[in-house]
Amino acid sequence: MRTKRRDDLYISLDMMKSPVRLCTGVTYDHASIHRWPDDSNNTCPATMQVLHTKDLVPSRNLQRLIQIWSDSATDCRRDASTATALYALSPP
Repeated sequence: MRTKRRDDLYISLDMMKSPVRLCTGVTYDHASIHRWPDDSNNTCPATMQVLHTKDLVPSRNLQRLIQIWSDSATDCRRDASTATALYALSPP
């Protein structure tokens, strides 16, 4: 799901796949922000602070945390699905 934020910047409401941080400290998903600095935008879309550098710094710690959370959510869904199937197979 995408929602328009400002001009050409789209902020996704989906889970981040590749989090990157601007020099202002705000983190975005790379797919949502990668064109922002290249399109003559010199301010952070969230804070409106001037971007002193247009570097997008990968947030590897956040990416690892997202992966851990995603894996645990998948495990929970799998466990719930297995429990439901076992319950359906058990005699009344």
